Amino acid sequence: MEECESVVKNRCKEAREQAGLSIGQASRMLGCGIDYLDLFEQRDLITPDRLRIMMAEKYGCSEEWLKGEGPDMDYATIKAIKGSEDLCDHDRDILAKLVASLPRKK
Repeated sequence: MEECESVVKNRCKEAREQAGLSIGQASRMLGCGIDYLDLFEQRDLITPDRLRIMMAEKYGCSEEWLKGEGPDMDYATIKAIKGSEDLCDHDRDILAKLVASLPRKK
């Protein structure tokens, strides 16, 4: 199995959890069954383009990040925020992951 497939699988679940959605809520939002969505979060399958585009839109993240493109975390942006040095490492990691997942203007 290629590394990219594993990254995509993990990021689909991460994106849903970051959006604060249960798998049931997400499946209803995306118009698919829980078992179908679970295949892409827990199994070694690459997410179809149509589903990945919908996930990105509904979860508020970029399609590229879901595909495993780009960094998992963006510490440079967090460092530029005043007061970020006062955050604990755990909170800084959470923010860095969130910022990395956000859609970028082209």
